[in-house]
Amino acid sequence: MNLVSDPWIPVVMLDKTPRLVSLNEVFRDGETIADLAANPCQRIALMRLLICIAQAALDGPKDFLAERNAAFRARRDLVVERLDAIDGLACPTPEGAFYVYPDAGGLIGRATPEGVMLSNDADLAEYLLAEARVAVVPGAAFGLSPAFRVSYATSREILETACERIARACARLG
Repeated sequence: MNLVSDPWIPVVMLDKTPRLVSLNEVFRDGETIADLAANPCQRIALMRLLICIAQAALDGPKDFLAERNAAFRARRDLVVERLDAIDGLACPTPEGAFYVYPDAGGLIGRATPEGVMLSNDADLAEYLLAEARVAVVPGAAFGLSPAFRVSYATSREILETACERIARACARLG
């Protein structure tokens, strides 16, 4: 039996039907589950078992982490290098996140090819979406104006394309 993917947890769904669900379903579809279908003793036993499963996951093999960390580090370094090379951006290297916050202070006050003045990071985010077809989040949402947020939790190919598009769009600013 696979404790993660096989249905074994007795629950009552929101529509009042009893069902057995897997741990995957609990995490994926938890909002559709009303309650555990268990008496108090069974509920305690089930909670203890779930704690043991969580502990086993925490104590289990971690050999995959070095490879994943290296992949994230490589994508981070790619994005930092590409964005930092753009005139008007300064991109610090984050230590433990999966996004960067390039400072766009050097772009604020510049004009788009249509003559629209970029007065803040939100204007820049709108410009990058329209001109470069790249979605970024204004730094103001995180108290980090005039920066913007770029996630690097995607493929290297997508990141290379996004950085190239951002560079081209920034080069068009007056």
